[in-house]
Amino acid sequence: MFSFLFQLIFIVALPAVFVGSTTVLAWARIGKPWLFVLLGLAILYPTYVAIFYLLPSESVGYMLVETGRGQVGPKSYGVADLLSDLNPLYIGVCIRPLLAFTVLAIPMLRLLVNWVAGRNSHETPAKSVSSLGP
Repeated sequence: MFSFLFQLIFIVALPAVFVGSTTVLAWARIGKPWLFVLLGLAILYPTYVAIFYLLPSESVGYMLVETGRGQVGPKSYGVADLLSDLNPLYIGVCIRPLLAFTVLAIPMLRLLVNWVAGRNSHETPAKSVSSLGP
């Protein structure tokens, strides 16, 4: 159960992890980190969804649940029973879209860092205050 939740959170949060780590690594070059984070998330999440849509993951097959013999009705499952009976979602099933996204995300974030850093250098610098006189 914990493995399933961890893998699901990892798969859903991968673009945010990329944007967050790039923000930390390029903090000195980025003048407005909030702008970089917003633009990065706005660019990477639609790209992520498009890659998962266009490059489907491998099929894991179907699961047939059989109720026990001699029971009048279908077997009732609790939530814990259902989660323990289902095969967990493995990152290996989604490896092709994840690798394709990583290959695309790294250059996209590099271009975004360069654009945001270049945008900040074109702004007019504030007047420097000299302690030596007027």
